Amino acid sequence: MKTLQTPRLILRDWQEADIPDMFAYARLDSVGPMAGWTPHANLDESAKIVRMFQKDQDVWALELKSERKVIGSIGLHAFQGLSGTPERELGYVLSPEYQHRGLMTEACSEVLRHAFEDLGLQSVRVSHFLRNDPSRRVIRRLGFTPIGRQEVKTSAGFTEMADYYRLTAPEYGAWKEKKTMYEWNLNPLYQGYDDPHFLADVRDIDIQITQINALAGELKDYVDKKDRLERYLRQEIDFATVLTRLFCYAALREATDATDVQTTKWMNLLSVKTTEVTKSDTLFTQWLAAYPGLDEDIASSPFLREHEYHLHEIVEQAKHTLDDKTEWLIAKLRQTGSEEWERLQQLLTSTLTIDFDGKKLPLSQVRNLAYEADADVRRRAYLAELASYKNIEKSVCFALNNIKGEVNTLSALRGFPSALDEALFKSRMKRETLQALIDVATEYLPIFRRYLRRKGEMLGHANGLPFYDLFAPMGKTSRLFSIPEAADYVLKNFRTFGERLYEMAKRAFSEGWIDFLPKEGKVGGAFCENIHPIGQSRVLTNFTGVFGDLITLAHELGHAYHGECIFGESILNGSYTMPVAETASTFCETIVNKAALRDAADDQERIALLESSIQDYTQVIVDILSRFHFEQAVFEGRKETVFDENELKEMMLDAQKKTYGDGLDPEVLHPYMWLCKGHYYSGSLSFYNFPYAFGLLFAKGLYAQYLKDKDGFPARYDRLLAATGKSSVEDTARMAGIDVTDRSFWVGSLELIKQDIDWFLELTK
Repeated sequence: MKTLQTPRLILRDWQEADIPDMFAYARLDSVGPMAGWTPHANLDESAKIVRMFQKDQDVWALELKSERKVIGSIGLHAFQGLSGTPERELGYVLSPEYQHRGLMTEACSEVLRHAFEDLGLQSVRVSHFLRNDPSRRVIRRLGFTPIGRQEVKTSAGFTEMADYYRLTAPEYGAWKEKKTMYEWNLNPLYQGYDDPHFLADVRDIDIQITQINALAGELKDYVDKKDRLERYLRQEIDFATVLTRLFCYAALREATDATDVQTTKWMNLLSVKTTEVTKSDTLFTQWLAAYPGLDEDIASSPFLREHEYHLHEIVEQAKHTLDDKTEWLIAKLRQTGSEEWERLQQLLTSTLTIDFDGKKLPLSQVRNLAYEADADVRRRAYLAELASYKNIEKSVCFALNNIKGEVNTLSALRGFPSALDEALFKSRMKRETLQALIDVATEYLPIFRRYLRRKGEMLGHANGLPFYDLFAPMGKTSRLFSIPEAADYVLKNFRTFGERLYEMAKRAFSEGWIDFLPKEGKVGGAFCENIHPIGQSRVLTNFTGVFGDLITLAHELGHAYHGECIFGESILNGSYTMPVAETASTFCETIVNKAALRDAADDQERIALLESSIQDYTQVIVDILSRFHFEQAVFEGRKETVFDENELKEMMLDAQKKTYGDGLDPEVLHPYMWLCKGHYYSGSLSFYNFPYAFGLLFAKGLYAQYLKDKDGFPARYDRLLAATGKSSVEDTARMAGIDVTDRSFWVGSLELIKQDIDWFLELTK
């Protein structure tokens, strides 16, 4: 047989020396019966099978490169189909010790490549017993189509039901294209959890922890203080670089497969590693807070000057930092507290499947049906979504209560008047900035309600717009974008702003930065992860092809551009806060939105595109404001009580009525918006709602400046984005000549949105 290779495996002929390796897994009760044969009783039995494989030449030995050990087998057996057409049947076995690492998917992918590209086969089939869920998951990942179920008599003498699948050559080509183009590539980080580079970095983390703790132990006085400060910062940079690589890899894998047991274990382990420097970080914070002559030492050192903002921020954080033992204990308890409650919400929502039109669909896919042109599909999807939450509402309610209770306790312990005050501190934002934003947004709510009522009237609703029609497409355009079409459109319009944005986005599409399509086990929504150590980002979407998905893609690539601008900074200056995080994303949205309106063929298409933009504005101003009011109410109430799921639903409905008013039908709201939005479920990031409103309106103000100076603005904009990791919200805005504490700025930005709403109302008279 032809020897095949993958990044982690060698698929080769069997050898006599492999007999002990085979027996090690073939003797287990958990292996043979899943494949239809009895466990091997002795080495002689394994030797007999190895010799049969050598004779038949249709089964490869799977050798794990890192251990030079055979861990399973994979075969491509001749089979005569019912139509008389020769086929091959895929079969495989893997040692339980090596499961949940993606190894079998990796091996099968290479065998299928060999089957279709080298051997020129037209189809391959495969089967699994109904109880063999791991095999089912592998088969589904490989793109096979179910063809039936039948009873099988096994070589072990028992009868069992099996599901059968087939993959044709055209289907394989489509699957390969989808996998290459539409799933992100994490290889620039690592090729797997058994990648030697991954394991080396895990070992390096332990070394880094030892070194940080040793340096912290020296921070008892201020002898050679500048040298100690520089050494500690350099060690902090090394630690952050390695930990970021490891965490990003595991977190990104978890985002696309929440059921991956191995990923969950690595996430837990890495969380534990971070707590091992908590005491040292606390000691350093306390030492720096009392550091004599800090500004003078910063001024005399280029390295310290580079990190001046970071150092002064630590001094401010010292005012809210507890002693080292308490901080260590809090970090440890969070691992079994808010972090696990957050993971529970992610797991329950990402694995929730919903029966819809005879199919079991993941929650994210059903929620995406809100954008369908068919009104009945939208309504039924909404009802099915709400009904499905009954299965998990108590568990997620429990998670939310515990997270908010933990945050309240720790905020008070750290001396913050409220969780909101702590969120503002972490956001580097003044309360007067937030208050100005909220006050002006509230004053403009009637404008949005007029839009919502008009949309409701156009869709035949007399009592306001029902929630399930919030995202209903308007106008006559029904264009769906393929992923290549979406990429072309985004690239074309990004280029009008500047080459740097265009080139970054081009790399994102061509180098596998984006995971596009919804699937079971994948988290809903969209996000972007900036990965500072490799100077790249990764974008997750649940793309279905509607125009709103195109805008989401532009939005997340805006986050990637923010990363592009900040990657040139030290990793310690690379953490920008939530409000400014939405600046570049919303700016890029605006570029694509404006282009689409310019390209519109007629008023009907213009209505469709304009309304799509206003949909987004309504979410970011009106819905975000409802989420802000809801979260405030939960935090305040949680100081005295625990809420059940029905109370949370009522609180969410009250918040929606407060902001949407008569724009929505009060009888058809969404009581579960607290359950499906992951932003509520973090012990370290509270009130992840108002930053979206800030980002939208701040970006609107920046875009207005861009229109006045298209040649000079991009360079200033890049400098502003690069500075967001080392300046407050107010100072960042000042770089663009904007005072965000001034109501007039927010009025100006909302007036730009009002112009679009007025235009929509005029076009739809």
